[in-house]
Amino acid sequence: MEKLIINGTNYTPKVELDPKLGILSLEGKSLPEDVLTFYQPIIDWIENYILEAKDETKVICNLDYINTTSSKLILDILIRLKKLESLGKSAKVEWHYDEDDEDIRETGSDYSSIVGVPFDFLPN
Repeated sequence: MEKLIINGTNYTPKVELDPKLGILSLEGKSLPEDVLTFYQPIIDWIENYILEAKDETKVICNLDYINTTSSKLILDILIRLKKLESLGKSAKVEWHYDEDDEDIRETGSDYSSIVGVPFDFLPN
């Protein structure tokens, strides 16, 4: 399985998905014009990764802004990681946020209560 890297833009996050290290990283802003076109390759990669995942997977989310449609797909991605438990593996999310940005902090908190994998909240 190959690493997936998508360069960030003013509208899309930088994405680095590294199967050898077991690290999935999203960084920047997420407000793509066609959210499904942007996120579908990431979802497909994660579905394949789950089949041969490392024992521990770390998800690093350092997002400055998430629009509503992106929020739904990011949640979908995080929910998929719950499947790792049934395979005897684990996932943990590092949720980074600006100390002054309550919206991003609350979004992470909402995700944490829905997803069912551990979250660490880390102020920038």
